[in-house]
Amino acid sequence: MEFKWIGLILFAVAYIAGKVGYALGKDKKKETDYDKMNREVDDAVSQEYNLPVNLLKKTLEEVGCQYEVNDETDKVTIRFKYQGEEFVVGVRDDKAVIGISDFAWSWLEQDDQDVERLKLAINEANRLGPITTFYTIDRENGYLVLHSHRAVYFTSHIPDCKAYLEANLNMFFHSHQNVREAFDKICASALPKQTESE
Repeated sequence: MEFKWIGLILFAVAYIAGKVGYALGKDKKKETDYDKMNREVDDAVSQEYNLPVNLLKKTLEEVGCQYEVNDETDKVTIRFKYQGEEFVVGVRDDKAVIGISDFAWSWLEQDDQDVERLKLAINEANRLGPITTFYTIDRENGYLVLHSHRAVYFTSHIPDCKAYLEANLNMFFHSHQNVREAFDKICASALPKQTESE
């Protein structure tokens, strides 16, 4: 019987303590107009800071890249160099996807006998990774010019934007290597085989 009363008393004390604690916590949670205004300003600044254009600029600074911005249209273009290669990124604040391009990273004379082999190598390399390599024809100078492009999801929700951007940029160099290796392999297979008597 004594245990029953002790249990009832402990329950009552816990109940009262909980109610008092809730009431005290509720008073502490009351937000003043000044606190609310500060929070709203902080939220607005954070939102502006995390917009794709600003996020990309901040990330490029973390990577150590100087950049130039062209924002004359609704799509901002940012140019920068990474490991000696010039990249161009198209970014918009209303989109979570950026387009990374590496223009004119290699070329071949248009009348070179290996032009068709290079086209085959581009197709082969495009099968191997997420970077799309394509060519344009510079008729004025007589060159087949190689470019690469990739669309990338890019928002502040990515845990490490710096490492993520660097990984995506490094993929371009792997893609270049894939084109070169495929080209060398196609050219080597096109060579006439030597006979044993030679």
